[in-house]
Parts: sequence; structure tokens; C-alpha cells
Amino acid sequence: AAIYRQILDQRPDMPLAYLHLAFLQWDLGQVAQAIETLEIAIRRGVHSLEIQARLGTYLAESGDARRAVALLEGAVPTDTSDLDALTALGIAYARGGQPARALSTFERILALDAANTMAQENIGAVRLQQRDLDGAQRAFDAALARNPRSARAEAGLAVIALRRGDRDGAIAGWKRAIALDPRDYDSLVNLGQELARAGSLAEAAPYLRLFVDTAPPF
Repeated sequence: AAIYRQILDQRPDMPLAYLHLAFLQWDLGQVAQAIETLEIAIRRGVHSLEIQARLGTYLAESGDARRAVALLEGAVPTDTSDLDALTALGIAYARGGQPARALSTFERILALDAANTMAQENIGAVRLQQRDLDGAQRAFDAALARNPRSARAEAGLAVIALRRGDRDGAIAGWKRAIALDPRDYDSLVNLGQELARAGSLAEAAPYLRLFVDTAPPF
């Protein structure tokens, strides 16, 4: 982080330095600092679409979806083919309680890139929020077909299994998700809680401890 700050002291017009510093801060759980870094870039006139998209994503992920939507709707051109910017906008819509706009945005990404696994994962997540289990399963299955190592799709299918009354299937799915991504914090806590409910307290404890020790503060 200190290196990037030194670079920005000398080159305050360098978008990549802001992006790398913000990513590092975010990865360390320094949420407010990451957002502030990108806001400083914009205040200094460094208005790249990538910076605005990243800021919108961070705002949405940290709970300020309304501000994220306002920022991204103003920044993302209506005819853009920038997949990162469209993904950020779709996530902001999803977090901001606008599922129809979120789905439309993610479908637009698939029209531009039919093999986009993240778009399918995001469609599955929105369908899950809508309690459309069949639609969510189709999206997560499509994501896994494109990327068999999609932890997010495995986790989504685990949630679907639990809602359909298949506890064993859910537990197996969350274990697969964590094996693919040990930092899948939702799966860690979901798996730990469900094992505890099933009476497997000794097996649940390490997952819940790992969540408490490593999950970011949001």
C-alpha cells in the first residue's frame, strides 16, 4: 500500500495505481479506505469507467446500493459493451432491490458474451432472491457447465437443496464450494450452522471458527 501511495504522490493521474491500491485495501478488509481511494481518484479528475465501476461494486457490496446505482447509471453509457461496468451495474440493481433491472443487465452481458460464467451466477443469485428455485437452478447449472470450478454456483445449488428439504445435499454442496474457495464466507457460515442444527457440533466448529477469524467486517 505504501508503494502505491508513493506512486500516486508522483503520478496522481495514474488510474491503475488507484485501482491496485483500492483492491489491496478491499482484500485486507479495509472497506472504507478502499472506497475513499477511488473517491479521491474521481475528485482528482481521474474518471475512467473502470474506476467508477469498481467504486460502484464496492459501494453495493458494502451496503450502499442506492449510491452505487446513482453513480453507475450516470457513468455507464447505455450502449456500452464494457462487461465489468455492466456487471457492476447489475450487482448494484440486485443489491438495491431492483431485480428486474438486474436480470435485464445480466442477460445483456450474456448477449455480448454467451460464455460469461459470472453473469449466469448473478442471474442465479437474483432468481434465488425471488424464490424462483427452478430458474436459479437453471442458471447455476449453466454456470457449472461453463466452469466446473464455480464455487458460487455450488453454493447456490446448496441453498436450493436446503430449501427443497435436502439437508444432506446442501451440506455436500457447501463442502464442494469451500473446497473450491476457502474464502467463501457465506458457505462457511451456512455449512457450520446447518451441521450444528443436524447435531454435528464437532464438525461444525472449525467452519464457524474459520468464518469468525477470517470474514471481512461487512
